[in-house]
Amino acid sequence: MLPAQAAEKTEGRPSHALRSLHAVNQSAKDRGSISVYDLDAGHRLIKTIQTVPNVGDVRGVAVSAVTGKLYVAYQDVSGTGMAYCLNVYNDTVLWNRAVSPGVDRLAINPDGQSLYVPTWEGGATNYINVLDANTGDVVRKVYFSNRSHVPVVWADFPRDEG
Repeated sequence: MLPAQAAEKTEGRPSHALRSLHAVNQSAKDRGSISVYDLDAGHRLIKTIQTVPNVGDVRGVAVSAVTGKLYVAYQDVSGTGMAYCLNVYNDTVLWNRAVSPGVDRLAINPDGQSLYVPTWEGGATNYINVLDANTGDVVRKVYFSNRSHVPVVWADFPRDEG
């Protein structure tokens, strides 16, 4: 649960009022959507956002307050590693991409420009993929050990220079 800007908009931009929102959908019948609840209003359902089809297993979620984008790493129903980007201000999926050889938990750097996507703890690949957060393109591989699972990015993490 993170404080989030209120859904109300003024002149096309979100207001600065803070609310405690919770977004989740993990049951098999609801995968491919995100339900948003207002915790300050008795866990009232605010809306359900339709995202992408064929979500089999959500592996991780990251969000950037700087860019207003939410990222989800998942395996589709056939087991392919995928990631998508959702604009949280207008509920639009901006991109949905296959990420080879697979995905796991993910992290985003503080400026919201790079995603760090492990290649799955069940695999034998010895790197994580660095994705351009705006396009989903793999821009670099960071080699360190096999079975990558959870990346860590801290506030003073060096900016990716490619």
